Amino acid sequence: MAAVLLLFSLALAQEKALRILEAEKLELRQEGGEEVYVLTGNPVRLERDGEAIEAGRATYFRTRKLLFLSEGVRYRDREGRLVEAEELQIDLSDESFDALEVRIEAKDLLLTGPLCQRVAGAILLENGYATPCASCGQEVPDYAFRAREIVLYPGDRVVARGVVVLVQEKPVLELPVLLLFLSERRPRFEVGQDEGGFYLKAALPYVADFGLGFTLLSYYQGRGYGFGFDHYGTGEAKERYFFLHTPPDTFQYRGEYALKRQGFSLSALVERDDTREKLTRFRLEASSPSTPTPQDWRYTLRVEGFWDHDPATLRV
Repeated sequence: MAAVLLLFSLALAQEKALRILEAEKLELRQEGGEEVYVLTGNPVRLERDGEAIEAGRATYFRTRKLLFLSEGVRYRDREGRLVEAEELQIDLSDESFDALEVRIEAKDLLLTGPLCQRVAGAILLENGYATPCASCGQEVPDYAFRAREIVLYPGDRVVARGVVVLVQEKPVLELPVLLLFLSERRPRFEVGQDEGGFYLKAALPYVADFGLGFTLLSYYQGRGYGFGFDHYGTGEAKERYFFLHTPPDTFQYRGEYALKRQGFSLSALVERDDTREKLTRFRLEASSPSTPTPQDWRYTLRVEGFWDHDPATLRV
């Protein structure tokens, strides 16, 4: 047995050092002129370039460089994502794989689906289901979603298309695209209840050339949908723009801009919060120079005001 295992290991020496850690039986045979190695065990344990593989049965087709796994497959990739499947086939030439009846653990996100494949490092799950509540011990998760396809990209980014958002397994919202992050930029979710019924709030992160932030989506039972954004600029100026509409007609927004250079400084603020008063307040200030010396004159222009949105307010 040891000699056969040595032959098998030598045959795989060029496949990024696929190592046999544990196996009970190995069979070597010829199929159509191709060498085929069949490993069985309880389980068979393999290791390859930082990836751990377990299965009850592993079949390697040497010419085609295909590794076919079955019977309780567990595959942990270099990014720590755990893929469990009934069957999984890995192409060792390009590291792609195909799997059936899949369960994937990616940090705090649990995903399941009937068909999965990996191409160019990205994992594609078709007709998938995902929830961040798998570790909460709940029989019915507070939040989950179904999607026509879910793509786990290398790193921390997850993109889902054709999405149905579920609250306690009941559909409440449909989205064409949903972007998630599994790191510190991961989405924030809140499910609760107030005097009008239950509500769902989601803050979904995004990254763009002009900045980063969160897309804000909400649903209130019997009242409708809310939307907004919380954006941080990444340019020379300090920028933050927040907007939120809550049904039926409550608005909150705040825009901040500050630019400071040696010759001048400019700042602007616009804000409104209908939960306190229906006023838009604004302030604009420009100064030159921005940091004067004791002997310099400094010129400043400041404009402030407000706009009243309450029709009941008496105007003179």
